[in-house]
Amino acid sequence: MATSKSDVLRFQPRDLALLRGLFESRIMTAEHIAALFFNGSREAAKKRLQKLKAAGFIGERKRKAYEPAVLSLTPRAFAVLHEQGILAEYHNFRAAVQPHASDRLGGVRLPFGNVHHPRHTCILRCE
Repeated sequence: MATSKSDVLRFQPRDLALLRGLFESRIMTAEHIAALFFNGSREAAKKRLQKLKAAGFIGERKRKAYEPAVLSLTPRAFAVLHEQGILAEYHNFRAAVQPHASDRLGGVRLPFGNVHHPRHTCILRCE
């Protein structure tokens, strides 16, 4: 059986931080991710996001061609965060991800709790 690229993706510490950031904020654009996790390097962020999307960890909302892509976690990413013990740090989060057709977050219902906006995180990290 052939091995696909998604099967050999090796997580870097920054990948887990990125997934955690997406979990906390629910959604981000590539520009947010570049500013927060790649020292502003859009090209580096673009390349890594392509790998994470191809491996099935990050999903993209439907959008118009002129709008920026809105990125969110997939159930596969939630599984990784759970396996790594990251979700245990969020006491109000239930590990069961339930699909919900009317949800605006790509069909995944997320619990409400402390929501961190990417801009606020950037302000805290940049000071």
